[in-house]
Amino acid sequence: MRYLGEYRLDTDEPFALAEAPPDTKMSQATRSVIVYRLLPIDGPPSGLPTTARVPKHHEVLRIDPMLTGTIRAVPHEPSSSERAADKMLQRYEASVRWTHRFETASYRIRVARTLIELRAPLLDHTRNELVIARASTAREAVWQATGELMDLARFFAPTPRLLLLLPREPEENLAGYLRDQRVTAVWPSGRNSYCRADL
Repeated sequence: MRYLGEYRLDTDEPFALAEAPPDTKMSQATRSVIVYRLLPIDGPPSGLPTTARVPKHHEVLRIDPMLTGTIRAVPHEPSSSERAADKMLQRYEASVRWTHRFETASYRIRVARTLIELRAPLLDHTRNELVIARASTAREAVWQATGELMDLARFFAPTPRLLLLLPREPEENLAGYLRDQRVTAVWPSGRNSYCRADL
């Protein structure tokens, strides 16, 4: 055991919520944790890791060029399906930006009073459409993507339309679910061309 000095809780922001890697004994992908913010009483910090600044309000930061990746509040090595979804999104973004000359961007979202950072990988500003991708049309993937879109959309004004980029047309039952949730399914129909489901 090594003495590191005296510390006190930060009176302005004594703690912040954060996401941490999963507990191997639990089934969830990540876990919520509380990070206590300690300030040294005498002298500079020594030996303790520092944390990022805790934003008092949501911060939506534009990133150019397109930021690949789905929401990964806890950094990790992307899976093969995440990498495939990233490539799909890159091809779609190149199509709308270079073929149609639309304005696109990516965003990092720092959630107020937490250490949680979200990613909005593609916002088509020309049509005000928030787009994420999934490399599968499996029901669980579509459910998860729908929740992700709804969560991210809250941070933008005006509220964007929601687009889910899929590798193929979803089967009718899932297409009906997406219509009910006001999410437009998009899938490739050829080189640099895409089909959309009607809402």
